[in-house]
Amino acid sequence: MEILKITSAQNATIKKLAKLSQSRKARREANLVVLDGEHLCQEWTSEFEYLIFTERVPTFPTKQLIQVPESLMAKIAPTKSPSGLLGVIKKPGFENEHDQSKPGFCLLLESVQDPGNIGTIIRTAAATGVDTIFLNEGCADVWSPKVLRAGMGGHFKLQLVENYDLTQIKQDFDGPLYGTFMNGENLFATKLPGKCGFIMGNEGAGISENLNKICDQKISIPMHNNVESLNVAMAAGVCMYEHLRQRHQ
Repeated sequence: MEILKITSAQNATIKKLAKLSQSRKARREANLVVLDGEHLCQEWTSEFEYLIFTERVPTFPTKQLIQVPESLMAKIAPTKSPSGLLGVIKKPGFENEHDQSKPGFCLLLESVQDPGNIGTIIRTAAATGVDTIFLNEGCADVWSPKVLRAGMGGHFKLQLVENYDLTQIKQDFDGPLYGTFMNGENLFATKLPGKCGFIMGNEGAGISENLNKICDQKISIPMHNNVESLNVAMAAGVCMYEHLRQRHQ
């Protein structure tokens, strides 16, 4: 494939790539996602729209290869220390691999705003067999470079339903929903069916009253030393691994 070499920061493609790295709005409008670094690019198994590199020519299937100098990569990469490789893909949908109306084990994330938390939850969800994560509009952009880095490829192993009205979940899911609260039943004493969902609330406010109403059961994670709460990604991880443990008993 012929390599397109670009050296000008005024190039239209370069400007577009810079916006994709920086702007949620730009990613939504273009329906494109930026993968930063070789590891994330390896996790993507379909064709790229663009592969942008500085030195070593990547071998992943792509519609366009673009070579730029390091100074230009620094302008378009989402990190302060560019890896030397960016991949641009169409934002994955779930229609080809999953059926949104029949999730088995799911998570509901309500206004989780820290990108690191979202990415860690996605990575853990992929490792524990979650097949669907529903995120409301108040959550951080699930396809932002920070979330993708923290997710470590987990984005491509389950379905992500964005901007979802979580109060309508009963229309798409008929398993029990467990909400995490301070005064709920001990998680480790709760019999969890294979088909169920965990609701995780905002880092500071927790689960809203509207979602409280749709919880089938309140659960809590036992804690010692007067510790009141866990980081939301940690709490979600404990819940997901308890579900995994019970399935493998």
